[in-house]
Amino acid sequence: QGVEVDFNAVVTESFSLYGGFAFIDAEIVDYPGGNCSFGQTFRNECPDGTQDLSGGTMPHSPDWKLALTAQYNWELPTSFDLVLQGTYKAQDDVLYSLSQDQFTIQDSFGTLDLSARLVDDEGRWEATVYVKNATDEWHVSAIGSNISQFVPNGYVQNVPLNYQRRWGADLRFRW
Repeated sequence: QGVEVDFNAVVTESFSLYGGFAFIDAEIVDYPGGNCSFGQTFRNECPDGTQDLSGGTMPHSPDWKLALTAQYNWELPTSFDLVLQGTYKAQDDVLYSLSQDQFTIQDSFGTLDLSARLVDDEGRWEATVYVKNATDEWHVSAIGSNISQFVPNGYVQNVPLNYQRRWGADLRFRW
């Protein structure tokens, strides 16, 4: 169960705000014979190889997520417009393992993306400079318990493209 709210506000002719908020209360209702992770088994937290996951947290489901974007469109005295944009995204901590392994939790985090874009009046040319994750907030997209010859009884993390600050530029032309 949960609630999701989205909004789009044109504050002035040049300034817009849009975003959303989601609250999700996801829980495992009944799962008495759940699996254990390799890490839990290695630490002897599951002597018989199973555990009661009833009442546990659903994996990949933070309690809340937030996204907010502000955009300002500045009409220049040339044949181009300048569009400035900032987007802040945040989420609560998230458990990545159905087994409820405490070492597969990503702490809550927030990222800020900024961009400046020049767009010609006909919308054919566009040049953008940007910074993704301007606050350089470390985060992962998954954490899993692993058993292998390379990381015996360890954990692996999947890192998204924007796990660290990233600068760039785009040039686009539309036919």
